[in-house]
Amino acid sequence: MTTTIRAPGRHFTLTTDHDSTVVEFGPGGTNAGLSTLVMQIVPDGDWSGSLTVKGRIAGQDAEAVDPVGIPYHPANVGGTASDYALVSSAITGDALIQIPSNGLTVSLDVTASAGTCEVFVWDLQGNSAP
Repeated sequence: MTTTIRAPGRHFTLTTDHDSTVVEFGPGGTNAGLSTLVMQIVPDGDWSGSLTVKGRIAGQDAEAVDPVGIPYHPANVGGTASDYALVSSAITGDALIQIPSNGLTVSLDVTASAGTCEVFVWDLQGNSAP
């Protein structure tokens, strides 16, 4: 079973203490509408690490299930605007992404060897970018 912790809110600081940890950012929407989790990743100048977007079905009954890799829409990665095509690559620098998340608990699988990385999260109701 993967070591998992829950982020306490909409802003979380990742450090080397989170190396080899999955950090959950809570479920996306579970209502009849669609949901998108928007995430901005802001590493400091000393950050050396990577983040992999993962998900699992939402709900207490699924808490024993390990999350698996899921795709996201990059809006801007490493200072470069993107075409929003779905990708599943690890994130190693600054990024602004949208994660289709209806019915999922979204998390980041963290590898960190130096520095800190700020993560800001917001849940939107509605479709993610095409």
